[in-house]
Amino acid sequence: MFVFLVYNKIRSLGGYMKKIGIALCKIILVVVFGFFMFIQLQKPERSEADFSEVEEIVMNQMDEYGLVKQDNLAIKSTFSIDPAAYTNIAYYKSSDAMDVREVILVQFENEAMAQSFEKAAQNRIDSQINAFDGYAPEQVKLLKGAKVYSQVNFAIYVTSENSAEVVKAFKGAL
Repeated sequence: MFVFLVYNKIRSLGGYMKKIGIALCKIILVVVFGFFMFIQLQKPERSEADFSEVEEIVMNQMDEYGLVKQDNLAIKSTFSIDPAAYTNIAYYKSSDAMDVREVILVQFENEAMAQSFEKAAQNRIDSQINAFDGYAPEQVKLLKGAKVYSQVNFAIYVTSENSAEVVKAFKGAL
């Protein structure tokens, strides 16, 4: 609407001023169009990566810890999420109850699920910190370095000494 009002005002101007006004309108339109394209291109795209390949790449980063794959019941009781609600899900943790190292990978259909996963992962971190605070400071340190990351239709939560490297590998796999 604004552009049309300006254009009508410019039409009433004479010769040289009219050309400058039209050029300014074109520049404004190009800038506005460019801004909207920039915003659109900044959104991360939905990953078409194969879940099992992403899982393998991530778990190669965690090999040295001997994590054991957990079943859906463990996922449900640990994170209070329904594994059936996710397209794919894999949870690995140490068999030692005093070791907080763990990783969970999820693939989901929509971004709204990412928020619920992130909340569940943060709740897990907080509850583990509360459980280990006071008698296992090295485990609390690991938990404070835990990473939760999501990108459109994949997410990861990892607690280990190399959490940042694991997330980096995860991003690369997507």
